This record gives sequence, structure tokens and C-alpha cells, in this order.
Amino acid sequence: MMNFNICVLGYNYNYKKFLSHIKDKRTQYRLRLLDKSKNIKNIDSKYLKEKIIKEQIKFLALCSSEFIPFISENIDFLIKNKVKIVQASNNYEVINHGFIIKKPFTSYSFEELFLREILKLNEKNIYNIFKNKIILITGGAGSIGSGLVKKLLKLDIKKIHVIDNSEYNIFRLKESINAKDIKKLKFSLTNIENFHLLDLDFKKIKPHIVFNAAALKHVTFLEGNAKQGLMTNVLGTHNVVSAASRSKAKYFIHISTDKAADPKNILGYTKLISEFVCNNFKKTKMKIGVVRFGNVFNSYGSVAETFKNNISNAKKIKLSHPNVERFFMSITEATNLIISSVELISVKKIGNECRTFICDMGEPIKIKDLATKMLYLSGRNPNKYISQSYYGLAKNMEKITENLISKNEKIIKITNNGILEIIGKYKSANLKKINKIIYSKLDNKSIKKEIKLLI
Repeated sequence: MMNFNICVLGYNYNYKKFLSHIKDKRTQYRLRLLDKSKNIKNIDSKYLKEKIIKEQIKFLALCSSEFIPFISENIDFLIKNKVKIVQASNNYEVINHGFIIKKPFTSYSFEELFLREILKLNEKNIYNIFKNKIILITGGAGSIGSGLVKKLLKLDIKKIHVIDNSEYNIFRLKESINAKDIKKLKFSLTNIENFHLLDLDFKKIKPHIVFNAAALKHVTFLEGNAKQGLMTNVLGTHNVVSAASRSKAKYFIHISTDKAADPKNILGYTKLISEFVCNNFKKTKMKIGVVRFGNVFNSYGSVAETFKNNISNAKKIKLSHPNVERFFMSITEATNLIISSVELISVKKIGNECRTFICDMGEPIKIKDLATKMLYLSGRNPNKYISQSYYGLAKNMEKITENLISKNEKIIKITNNGILEIIGKYKSANLKKINKIIYSKLDNKSIKKEIKLLI
């Protein structure tokens, strides 16, 4: 017979089923019900820690998800004391799996993992700006684009046109939208590198607001494919902003990355040039904005998605360096920043300059800490599933930490909801350095010529 020392968090129906099943089994156990309340505010963190040590608690059984923030806040303590997180099973799981099971990996919310409030929308102002508008999103079937589509469908928009070059991603997005909302969506399988087809789409759609979420974003992939990176991230951006202006769109928002701040790899350089393209696009009445993201948690191809796949398949997680850290934001936060930027550029301002925004993402998070937390919350031992050897940072490609703002930039404004506006001064020497690095990766004279014209 097994001997469990169990501490139960949450007093509800699941807890009662939990108790009834224990009684049905001839199992030795010591059980502590911490509090007969559903309200986590009645639980004292210090008291719980003392009980865990004194009672030698081996399992924390969650009967309510509202206690997950407590787990996140005390994760280092729980790991140190080898306390496993389990869930009190519901009716089906009691019958089929037993009264106590390890918590399987699920898509934990950003707030549960990072313990900070996310950027919120100014609902009233946003509603008025987007009411009855035609929206066009390039890269609209990717992870950011899809999140943006779903967020915009909650507003009183007239139509959303999704342009993407991935037939599979379009299929996935369509399958995730309910029958009522799908009527507001139109899809076009178009590559932003083809200006002629793109321009035809824009002329036909005549969008009021354009979001450019189309991009290649994987660091290691682009190092060996600089030409394609330039075609998509630079020439593609120029094509989209040009087509938007020609179709007389009112607002244009381009999505960039923190890797554009003091770039060290092809992704960063191509994204920085794409920002130059937007800043230098002057002959238009269209208002232009750039939003710069950190790492978007659980987006397609993100480190979180890689960790999740490894955890699900019981594979060890391999890390490049123990001290690598990155800024993280949720998909919801990313879409809120994109939508909020439209509100910000809608305010009258002298001239037609492009404006750049980032959001306050708090302190950067160590990648190792992220892996540890994800493993622990999935019921696995981080020491067992994180490789003890490091494969090293890619030479001249990766940094220990990223910056949101480069040496040539400064913050000029902070909005009430945590959005920062930045401006930068780029000297000709900086552009020459970028040209030199980019050109060293290229072997196509026509592309070099086009890039030179754009900068």
C-alpha cells in the first residue's frame, strides 16, 4: 500500500469526489484540507509553506484552477521541497484513471506563467475607430494574424480580409472560426513578394486599416536564407505599404521585433530595414505605425511551442546557455498592442512621420526558468528533463539578452496602459554597416540594387 501526504487546495465538488474515491480505496494517506473556501484570498502563503515542511507534504492536489497563481509564485520553493502538483480528478477521470493523477501539460495562460498583467485595450475608443471598417491583414493566418482576426471579430467591423501564402494556415484559421463570424471573413492566397497580385487585391478590397503581419521570423533559418529574408521582410513590407497607400487606406501598422534594436542577425537586420521602409514612406496621406514585439509566447515556432512539444513527447529540453533571457508577451498582449497603435496614430500630429511603439513587458525572463516552470507545472522533474549540457550561442547571431530600444533610440512618451513610444536617429554609418552585412550574405545583384533604393 502507498503512503501519500496530500495537501488539498480548494473545497468544491471535485474535492468531495476526491474524498469519496479515497475512501473506496484501501490506501494509507495523510490528508490536509487547507481551507474550506473557494476563495484563494483566505490562503496564507507563509502558512502553507510551513505546513508543507512540517507535514512533509509530497503532493499538492488542486481542486480549483484559481490556485495556479499560488503555484507560480512559489514554484522555486515547491521544486526545492520536491512537492508534486496533481489534480483531483473529475468523475470521468476518477473512474478511468484513479483518484490522483499527475497534471498533464496544458497550454497554461501567459498570466499563470509570467505573473504580470497584460496590456489592456481602451475599449470605448477602439470600438469607435473600428466600427464598420474594412480590415486587411497580411500574414493573417499566422499565429499573430489569427489572434488579431479573432480579437477584431469582437468589434463591430464590417469585413476582415486575410491575405496569406500558406494554404494550410488559412485552413486552420477557417476551422477555428464559428459559422456566425466566418461570414465576416474573406481569404486570399497571395504572396506579399508579388506586388502585382497584391496590388490587385488591395484595389479590389479598398481597406480602411491594414496590418502587415507577414514575415519570416526564425533566426537560424534566415542566416542561411538571407535572400529570402530580404525578399519577404523588406521588399514584401515595401510592397504592402505601397499597395495600402495606393488603395487609399487610412491607417497602416507594420509588425517588427525587438531583434531590430541593435541587430546581430539577418532577422534583426531585415526587420530594422523594414522599419526604415515605413519611416521613409513619406508621399502618402496614410498614417503609419510600427509595433516592435518581444518573444510572443506560444506563437508558431516559438521557444514555448518547442518546449511544449518536447514535454508532450518526453524529450529532454536542450538549452544554448544558462543565462539567455528574452522579453515575453502573450498573443493577446501582442494583438492588443497592434490594435492600440491604431488609436495612437489616429491622433493628429504635425507632419506625416511614422511612429514606433513597444509595450512594457516587465523584466526579461531566463529561458531556463521558463523551461523549469513549464516542466514543473506539467508534473515532470525539471532536473531530469532539462539537459545539463549547453550547445552554445550561435556565433554572431544570438545575444544573451535582447534590447527593446537601440543605442540610437529613446522613449518620448508612455501611455497610461503601458505603451511606450520611441524615436531614433539613424546615421549614414549605421546604414552602411547594415548594407555591408546584408550584401555579404547575398549573391544577387538585382536584389542588392532594390534594397539600396529602399534604404
